[in-house]
Amino acid sequence: MAIYNLLLYFSVRDTVYLFYVAASVATLLYSALLTNVQVYVVDAVNAHPKYGFVFGLTSFILHVPLFQRLLDTRKRFPRTHRVANVIAVCGVFLLILSPSLTYDLLVAGWIFLAYPMYVGALILAFRLAKTGYRPAIYFVVGWIPFLFAVTMTSLEYASFIRPTDWVSYFVPAALSWDCLLYT
Repeated sequence: MAIYNLLLYFSVRDTVYLFYVAASVATLLYSALLTNVQVYVVDAVNAHPKYGFVFGLTSFILHVPLFQRLLDTRKRFPRTHRVANVIAVCGVFLLILSPSLTYDLLVAGWIFLAYPMYVGALILAFRLAKTGYRPAIYFVVGWIPFLFAVTMTSLEYASFIRPTDWVSYFVPAALSWDCLLYT
């Protein structure tokens, strides 16, 4: 997905594709840590799940401007656009503070920032999709599985739901859906 969007950026020269590339790479690292694929690349056998949430938080921070561009919030929803900027800045501060935060506090901060942003983006996308705004229609179809996957994964890692062996594969499966949809 990252390579595809990088090629799109070079052909169209729209920076939204660079945000997509960066978010895809961060999400790839996040899902690699969730599924323990990193053990084949890095000697991180005892890696704490906190590292995965750092990449998940980075992915979230990059999703904010991506969603803003895709849903054209600057023009269509200016107040929401400003609130999303504040949420992204709070995410950057959380990322900077992450080495000194406990795992539970990091997860709670991520959930506190990410859930309103993702749910809000979906609500805006549904509203715009009903008006026929094409990027919003693609957003709804492509991102609902990803947002569901991120929600389930974070709830499991925050110990709100019982751990299973299959939840960590939700994010890679949702990303595969996104790749399949846009190829």
